[in-house]
Amino acid sequence: MAFILILTQEEILSQNSIIQSFCYIIPQIFFLLEIFINIFTAYYHKGILVKKKLPIIQHFFKNDFPLDFFFVIPPLFLEQSLLNSTLGHISFLLRVFKLIQLSLKMESYLHLNDKANGIYEMIKLFGSILFLDHLLACSWVFLAQMELEYGSDKTWFNEKNLLSSEWQVKYLYSLYFTTTTMITVGYGDIVPYSLIETSYCLFLMIISSGMFAYSLNKFGVILTEMYKKDYHFQ
Repeated sequence: MAFILILTQEEILSQNSIIQSFCYIIPQIFFLLEIFINIFTAYYHKGILVKKKLPIIQHFFKNDFPLDFFFVIPPLFLEQSLLNSTLGHISFLLRVFKLIQLSLKMESYLHLNDKANGIYEMIKLFGSILFLDHLLACSWVFLAQMELEYGSDKTWFNEKNLLSSEWQVKYLYSLYFTTTTMITVGYGDIVPYSLIETSYCLFLMIISSGMFAYSLNKFGVILTEMYKKDYHFQ
């Protein structure tokens, strides 16, 4: 027997708020934990490992604390209403720089063998491609929305009948367009309709084609490094 659960609009909004809070709290916990660990982590100064607590704390406040303060501490004091505002979105977006810093630290501390390091580099490469694709897709949606606000009715939103669609649908179509452009497939079912969109597509093709060529070359280099010892052994 099948049970169909019908959710009201209030329940859907409540669930979305719970999901957003969940996605906000978990990264916040990890960032705070990382700050706590850094305060008591030794560091190298001119090749000498510094283990004394006072110099370690001074080093933390001099080097890591500015980023932690601007990217991690302020969101703790934002109310739920501000988290969903432009200020909350900007503070959340700025954490990308913090993630880049953590990634660089991981690379300096990890000592992986060739194959494990190759897998790690592939994950980084795949993540970079997805992140660029995401930024381009968001820009493509933002461009159409700005054109509509200024009174233009010749946008790809109008041609695909997406004006009344949810933002998830718009983003999915945009991600589909930027992905097909990036991998040079270009089906042609989504195309620019205004001069601004055409100009953006020229920029998109230049950036994405360079990223695609770089990714293929990087992928070959990673595979070569992963199996270099096996090749020499043979």
